[in-house]
Amino acid sequence: MSALIEIVVTPNASQNIVLPLTQPPLRVRLTSSPVESKANSALVKILSKTLSVPQKFIRIRHGKTSKRKLIEIDHMDQELLENRLRNLKNFSSK
Repeated sequence: MSALIEIVVTPNASQNIVLPLTQPPLRVRLTSSPVESKANSALVKILSKTLSVPQKFIRIRHGKTSKRKLIEIDHMDQELLENRLRNLKNFSSK
């Protein structure tokens, strides 16, 4: 069982934040630069905290070198993911 979510990442932002999902794709701002996968690592960390799942369950399926990414989250069904995102307020992480 796994869920998929499309995400648009903005690197080099002033803070790490997952914006509320008003319409797809989910938007995430990261302070990390896109150099040497730093932004990808930061994305996995903030998604892990936001969705309350271990980092090892989160995988970038497409878009490792792009701002637009398709993320797969193991051990979570699509309905649960959508419920968590619907109830999301601005989630920021230092």
